[in-house]
This record gives sequence, C-alpha cells and structure tokens, in this order.
Amino acid sequence: MNEQPGDRIMSEIDLKLTGGKINGEKGDDRILMTWNGKFLPHIERTA
Repeated sequence: MNEQPGDRIMSEIDLKLTGGKINGEKGDDRILMTWNGKFLPHIERTA
C-alpha cells in the first residue's frame, strides 16, 4: 500500500473482513466491504 502514511503492508494474520449491503447513488443494491488489518512497515531485504 502506498498511501498517505507511507509505504506499508497489511498483515493477513490478524485480519477482519466485514461486508454489508448498501444502496447506491442510483438506488441500486451494492456491497460495501471493509478490510481491517495491522498496518506494518515495509522493509526491503537485500541479498
């Protein structure tokens, strides 16, 4: 992830994924999914 906080990775060891149905702008059914995981520093390894 290259976002405002900087280059990081999201851990999938402690991950919660939730979803739910919402109404879209045009009244259509949509799904909203939220990923909730630890945001860890990205460390490049050099050999």
